[in-house]
Amino acid sequence: MKLVETGLVRTAVISAGVAAVTAAVLAGAPALANSAGKATATAGPAVVTGYRAGPVSTSAQATLGSLSLKAGNWVILAKAWLVTENSTDIVFMDCKLTAGKNSDEVRPTIPPGSTAQAGQAIALNLVHSFKGSGGNVTFTCSSFGEPIQANGIRITAIKAGTVTNQTLLHD
Repeated sequence: MKLVETGLVRTAVISAGVAAVTAAVLAGAPALANSAGKATATAGPAVVTGYRAGPVSTSAQATLGSLSLKAGNWVILAKAWLVTENSTDIVFMDCKLTAGKNSDEVRPTIPPGSTAQAGQAIALNLVHSFKGSGGNVTFTCSSFGEPIQANGIRITAIKAGTVTNQTLLHD
């Protein structure tokens, strides 16, 4: 039962984080648009989202989902819930969110014999500037030959005024 509770808490924490980032971007966008002190009307940021309930079953490299985005600067978030299909071993995964040359990658492990309540939640994010006619965002996972299922797959993209990739500061 402890594994079930841990999985649900992990999902709630990841969902809350994604919601907080989305709310922060949406709240800050009108202020950024009016940073010159002029009274201007703005339509706010554009938000594009795609959802796939699943299950998506695979034992190889698989595309869980993709979005086509117009030209512009985008904050891109993705999440999924991964479970094994009757595995008695821990399943090692490699999941990646890619937009052009920008990507975010996670390497989750899924507990043996996991169920919908005791799998592994993953979340990825990146920023990317699409030029010209835009481009695609792709969310992929590989289970290195072990059968898995991906559920609750979502990609959300929020169009921003500017985006900057910086190296994180550390002590």
